[in-house]
Parts: sequence; structure tokens; C-alpha cells
Amino acid sequence: EEINKLLANQGVSISDEEPEKLKSISGVRFDLPINDQTKGAFGSLVGKPKGRSWKSGVYVFTHKATGNSYVGSSNNLSRRLDQYFTFKHFNQKNSGLLLPLIKKEGFQAFSLEIFVMPEELATDYYFLFLEQYYLLTQKYKLNTQRIVNFRVNQGKNVLLYDLEGKILYYSTKSFN
Repeated sequence: EEINKLLANQGVSISDEEPEKLKSISGVRFDLPINDQTKGAFGSLVGKPKGRSWKSGVYVFTHKATGNSYVGSSNNLSRRLDQYFTFKHFNQKNSGLLLPLIKKEGFQAFSLEIFVMPEELATDYYFLFLEQYYLLTQKYKLNTQRIVNFRVNQGKNVLLYDLEGKILYYSTKSFN
């Protein structure tokens, strides 16, 4: 009910039974950084970043010293996690709390837990619903945004002009 209230403006909802299925997905925990001993297990779990078999799911970075966590999700876990491990996100402005902490203390200060969506839940937006469920708890203190963006109805520019079509008042990529 809480998830559906939060996400009502995005035009998505989840039944009462589906969160129970999502909460039952077991995570696999890795101490970071990934090393030669854990590389094989990590690769078989999430796949290769440029591979053909994408796995959707949720990932949780936990700061070992404080227990504070960051939760994220992706329809392609291998690509998304590779962006972290190859520092592709680290030059972004407004990077939140996680990236500066990784930059300061290194990956060795974190563990990573990965929840891969089972095949029957790998379609649609189930990984985003699981991320939203986790964001409702206080454990995820490294997340600065508390509501997942489902990015539904996006892709087309929506432009709001005056009646003469001369003044652009508003521009967005979402119909919501």
C-alpha cells in the first residue's frame, strides 16, 4: 500500500502478494573489491557488462564501519556495477553520498549484496519495486533520493509554449 501511494503519480502499482515474492529473493554478498577469488562467482551471478544475457536486480553497497547502505537497481546489473568499478560515475556533479565516500575510503570499505531477479520476475519493473521497498527503511542512509523513478511514459519531449508558440514555459521528458 505504501509503495503504491508513493508511486501513484508514475502510473505503476504492485499487488499485495508481489512484495512478498520480492522480499524472498536471497542476496549474495561480496566483500569489496572483487578479487581473483571472487571474480568468477561475481561474473556468473551478474554476467558480463557487454554480454547478451542481461540480469536485472537490486544491489546494496554497505559501508562496513557505519553500516550505512545505498540501494540501487538496474535492468542490466553487470553494466551498472561495471560503471561503479570502472569509475564512470565518479566525475558527476551532485553525485550524492555514496560516490564521495567510495572515492575517499575506497571499495575495501564496503561490501556489496546483489539480488538477481528470478526469471519469472525479470520482466517489467519488479527490480524497481524491490528497490522502492528497501528505500522505505532507514538503513539506506547513503541514498539521497527516496523514491524510485520508473521512467514510464518517457522518451518524447513534452514542451509547453504560450498560445502564440513563442515562449517556452516548460520542457520535460515525462508525461507524468
